[in-house]
Amino acid sequence: MIAESRCAIAHLVPATVYRKQASSRLAELEQASEGSAASHRKEILHLQRLLGERQEAEERLLQSKRDVEEELEVVWQVATKENQQRRELFASSRTAPATSERPERPETGRPEAGR
Repeated sequence: MIAESRCAIAHLVPATVYRKQASSRLAELEQASEGSAASHRKEILHLQRLLGERQEAEERLLQSKRDVEEELEVVWQVATKENQQRRELFASSRTAPATSERPERPETGRPEAGR
């Protein structure tokens, strides 16, 4: 009976050692996992911050683009109006009758003599 007890104890010792080793290894893995998770959380926060900054920069650029487009629209309208006025002036100058180059005297209505 004592021999049987020794065999049973001999089988239990390696199992206990194995459990301790497994428990120790599991604790190491859990610590590594926790460290890795903390590192990932930190990286996620960093990337979220970068994303926010880039979204803000994009919004500023889009607003600048809208402002420039509005200014260009005003410039285009003014240029179009000026071009139309010039066309009208040119067209009216081509159809107007030829006049004397010397101004008329108010009292007679005849051209002034050259001075």
